[in-house]
Amino acid sequence: MGVPLESFLKKKRSIGVVAHSFKNDITLAAIPGKNINSLVIDEFTAKKVLNAEG
Repeated sequence: MGVPLESFLKKKRSIGVVAHSFKNDITLAAIPGKNINSLVIDEFTAKKVLNAEG
């Protein structure tokens, strides 16, 4: 599910939920952009995020 970016950025809380490997790039882009302030991810994606962060 997606929402328009303008609406998304106006919200006080934003939770990202990722449970598939093809969303890795999107997840990695959202974290440093501070587009989400809570993240729920599967183990595979968590490993990819941690490896990318160094």
